[in-house]
Amino acid sequence: MPSFVYKIWVKNRQDCCFGELPELQIVLRNSKQTINASCKVYNWKAHQKRLMICEPSIMATNLTIFASGAHNLTLCEVMVNAAGMYNCNK
Repeated sequence: MPSFVYKIWVKNRQDCCFGELPELQIVLRNSKQTINASCKVYNWKAHQKRLMICEPSIMATNLTIFASGAHNLTLCEVMVNAAGMYNCNK
């Protein structure tokens, strides 16, 4: 179901150094559009977590996480929070 992506949690692997987790970029897509998400990034180094709060820009059907310049990228957990469009005129 198409949804507005607004929050993404990334938890790094415990056997990897969080400081090496590269800058991540989020690409949102639907059948008509592909855009780079505009997200504010917060790091919790003690818990090996990164929070990305994104502007809800398009109704996305999928997203891609990538790190430009990284040779490879391994993420332990990714949680995506999204909301659909609600009809308030009932």
